[in-house]
Amino acid sequence: MRAFFRKPAPKALLTQIVAAGLALFFWKTVPLLTQTGVGLWLLPVLWGTLAAILGVGLFSLPVWWSFINFFFPLALFIASGLALPAWVYLVAFILCLAVFWNVGSERVPLYLTNRKTWEGLSELLPDKEGFSFVDIGSGIGGTLMYLARKHPRGQFTGVENAPVPYVISWLWQKISRSPNITCRYGDYWQMDFSSQDVIYCFLSPEPMPRVYEKAARELKSGALLISNSFDVPDHPPHQVIQLNDQRKTRLLIWKF
Repeated sequence: MRAFFRKPAPKALLTQIVAAGLALFFWKTVPLLTQTGVGLWLLPVLWGTLAAILGVGLFSLPVWWSFINFFFPLALFIASGLALPAWVYLVAFILCLAVFWNVGSERVPLYLTNRKTWEGLSELLPDKEGFSFVDIGSGIGGTLMYLARKHPRGQFTGVENAPVPYVISWLWQKISRSPNITCRYGDYWQMDFSSQDVIYCFLSPEPMPRVYEKAARELKSGALLISNSFDVPDHPPHQVIQLNDQRKTRLLIWKF
């Protein structure tokens, strides 16, 4: 049970429960909050603000959870006034689960690699016939499509286990008819890295130590591990490339 509540999703749920209780207490006991013209709108704003603060300060959630914790009460408040049929909420829940499948288990939200990063990756790929590139957590497949067009001599594989992004990438690959792309649905932890030349990932800080250990254990001599933005504690990269984009993206490169 303790291990369960160390995961971010249960922590976020506890954050919302505590914040909701505190917000209701303040709203009922501080007359100024109920006497303003804004009225009930102050309650979800106060609830979200408390959730954003408590999530980071009390429950040690990553900073990006603050945005989810803040906007969740507002979204709930707005939805409650729309009188939507019950099935809409079920469909919305299923879609969110299918898109953000990895948030609860791997603590990896859906990050999409931008075009500047595609261009930076393109310059790092080997200049040889039949080299292999794997994008672990490949999302909707944009990185694969761009690089496969630029490097027709390479073989590009995407591995994704969130259902909706995988289906989008699979359809995109079928429509584009790119012969050097393979979209796989599955768990990259079960994949053998030993035959690959380049492993690319845009994940989160949480899985990166394990990804590095797996790469160090399985990759052949001369192969590359490239991480978008997230480093590995105690294992400084051999090279860091700073990209000129709005995110200030860094490509961290380890050579084995």
